[in-house]
Amino acid sequence: ADPQVQAREMRVTIPHPGGGSLDIVASPMRFSATPIQDYRCPPPMGEGTDEVLSGWLGYDEAKIAELRASGAV
Repeated sequence: ADPQVQAREMRVTIPHPGGGSLDIVASPMRFSATPIQDYRCPPPMGEGTDEVLSGWLGYDEAKIAELRASGAV
């Protein structure tokens, strides 16, 4: 990696939920009193779909199943 990237600790290696590890870009903001220590992978795509469809949009299980069967979800 670039020496400046290494010096600023701009590359962070985090565990990947599917196995192995993932190199990501660290936050460019630096606060001495509140350093960022907990980098994580984002949730897998679609992880919150049912929660959004039922909780936010008010769809019942039958409607969600219909959307899945049609390929919309």
